[in-house]
Amino acid sequence: MAGFPAIRALLHGQKSDITVFAVTFLITVFVDLTVAIEFGLGLAAFFFIKKMIDLSEVQNKREALISGIHAADMPEEKLDLPEGAMVYEIDGPLFFGTVRKFEVAVEKAGIDYKVLILRMRNTIYLDAGGIRALEQAKAACDRKGITIVISGIHTQPFMLLEKTGMADKLGRENIHDHINGALERAREILK
Repeated sequence: MAGFPAIRALLHGQKSDITVFAVTFLITVFVDLTVAIEFGLGLAAFFFIKKMIDLSEVQNKREALISGIHAADMPEEKLDLPEGAMVYEIDGPLFFGTVRKFEVAVEKAGIDYKVLILRMRNTIYLDAGGIRALEQAKAACDRKGITIVISGIHTQPFMLLEKTGMADKLGRENIHDHINGALERAREILK
């Protein structure tokens, strides 16, 4: 339910919002309000998940790391990355919809490194699918003799790592709040 000014503003918005509005409106008129609300919520959830998948990105950052979404506004960050370490930056939430991107990125990496640093400073949300992806990555890395180190983890993902026991599996010494701590830990492992 919306007034004409809200509808007018909505029509100037994103195509997905217009689609949800149009479908909900048509189902309300031709079927039933209850069915329309259910359909509208389902369609809105679908478009939200699709947007999150599209916005999420897993990037290999070997030489220089660039800040996530605001890369154009921020200068390149020069890091002293030790030989034998690989950094992957996860931009956006790591949830069931983005797990495959993460898995593909980890699989594409060569096996010439012994430490995989997962930079999660732009990952503010993690769900069971994300935990499962981390478990699978850990298992694959364990088979290759690679240590996973996490840097820049936010509160919600860290609390979920704690709750699921993943923090202990990774090793608490391998979870750092800043990239510099993770790089120092990588140097210790590589010695």
